[in-house]
Amino acid sequence: MGHQGTIMQATQQQQSIVELGQQGVNLQVNALAGTGKTSTLVMLGNALAPRRGLYLAFNKSIAVEAQRKFPSSVKASTIHSLAFRAVGRHYAHRLEGGNGGRLNPVRLLHHYRYASVGNVPPLTRAGLVKTTLNTYLASVDPEVSVAHLPARDISRMTRAKAWGPADIAGFQATLVQDAQRLWKDMLSESSGLPMSHDGYLRLFVDSEPDLGVDFVCIDESQDSSEAMLRLLQLQPCQQIVVGDPNQTIYEWRGAISIMDRIENAQTRYLSQSFRFDNRIAGAANEVLRHLGNEVLMLGYDMDRSRLEGRGLLYRTNSGVFGALMSRGVESKQRLHVAGGVQDLRMMLDAVEQLQRGQATQHPDFIGFDNWVEVEEAAEAYAAPAELRLVVQVVSKFPMKKLRSVLDLASTVKEEDADILVSTAHKFKGREQAEIGLGSDFQLPEINPLTQEAAPKAEEDRLNYVAITRAQRQLYGAKEMIHAYIKRNEMQANIDKLADLPPLERLQAKIKLAPEVTKSTEMMEHFVRNLSKEERECLNTKPSTHDLRAVSEKPSPKPIKPMGVGPSL
Repeated sequence: MGHQGTIMQATQQQQSIVELGQQGVNLQVNALAGTGKTSTLVMLGNALAPRRGLYLAFNKSIAVEAQRKFPSSVKASTIHSLAFRAVGRHYAHRLEGGNGGRLNPVRLLHHYRYASVGNVPPLTRAGLVKTTLNTYLASVDPEVSVAHLPARDISRMTRAKAWGPADIAGFQATLVQDAQRLWKDMLSESSGLPMSHDGYLRLFVDSEPDLGVDFVCIDESQDSSEAMLRLLQLQPCQQIVVGDPNQTIYEWRGAISIMDRIENAQTRYLSQSFRFDNRIAGAANEVLRHLGNEVLMLGYDMDRSRLEGRGLLYRTNSGVFGALMSRGVESKQRLHVAGGVQDLRMMLDAVEQLQRGQATQHPDFIGFDNWVEVEEAAEAYAAPAELRLVVQVVSKFPMKKLRSVLDLASTVKEEDADILVSTAHKFKGREQAEIGLGSDFQLPEINPLTQEAAPKAEEDRLNYVAITRAQRQLYGAKEMIHAYIKRNEMQANIDKLADLPPLERLQAKIKLAPEVTKSTEMMEHFVRNLSKEERECLNTKPSTHDLRAVSEKPSPKPIKPMGVGPSL
């Protein structure tokens, strides 16, 4: 919890959680950003002593820090540490990243000598096989199947190559067989392939271990896995899951939320944030409203003038690259990249591969066979902002210059930097006194009646994560928050129409979105989202003219706009 030393007494919410925990019931704690979940769990651990507890953290550094705060009756660990002690140590001589080397697509390509499938290059095939196996290992399914394939990547790839159903099915079957073979070989001592960390974790869960404790606390439960849930369900003890469902931002790599999946659990909330005041809390609440949250957060007033640190957050690595070039090169600021520059170097490697006419397994460029295709896609209507940004950076600066900037950034220590630059994903769990947001975050559509391409909820959750990293000042968020305010106001006006008769409801919706009477594209989206009763008020094949005619019929009472929440 940020600044927990200034909080002398437990809040009512924290006290309620501790009291329930003492009763031995299963608990689900929905903890909004900066609300002191770690300190709450420490309170709970102290209250439950000398009962034996296990706290499972997202990564090793969090576990080490937590162990210093918990009583001796509670052990803090990561799930991989548990699995290593029980199973992984038997593979210590050939673990991925250690003596076994890296288990990456290039190694798989050399090991199996994959051929092209259709016009999918061998290296891309290898990357898809690795991703498929990783998804299987995080599940509790008995064997690798089509369900574990990276559906979005395969869909994008096969659509670009205009494959038919039979071609797609054959390609999927090949990938499943490849992944099954890879897992079999990882288990074999004679294969020469390393055992992955997720591999020995899967073996640990499959062994159905009894952890031998009286209660288990799982932190960051919104970004977990089926394997973690299975491990928890196997334990004959009190189960406590803690997390913020609004910070579920790793679905793209197979993470799932295990919140709401604990049997007979009582739900409690932590909504008093100690990280920031009500200005920043109010900004975050606009996103929470859009996400459908009934529980909003409160800020906490305190003197934060002595806090230091400036962070600049982007949605994508391309945005981070842009900051390094504009601020690091042109403005001569000392920049440190959170988590290091390896991901950025891998992006440049992928760009150079594509420029040479070679496909790459880099997730940002799967489906492209060369750089020309990337440039054409970036110029297309409604092209992703991150694609446009990376093309702009690569076209503006020579590759040698880009690599030299990364080399320079890698020499700047965090404590010596003027600004800490990061993607919002990598900055999750951290905070800075001042946070600026880059321009590549996706904003909500203002009017759901007219706009088809609404960002996914995962994008809204990422925006929430970015906003809530700030302790004292938040910059660059005005446009984002204004968009959420307008979107929430529009949704409130739409919700007010629910009890009107179908014709009056339809007319009122047209008044809220008059542009649907002028644009065929908007009209089609509008009609698709009408209720059955509302569509019956129109012709079988409605046109913009029909909507105008309906809107000009005797009108219902005017709809009074309803505002939602204060603006920044």
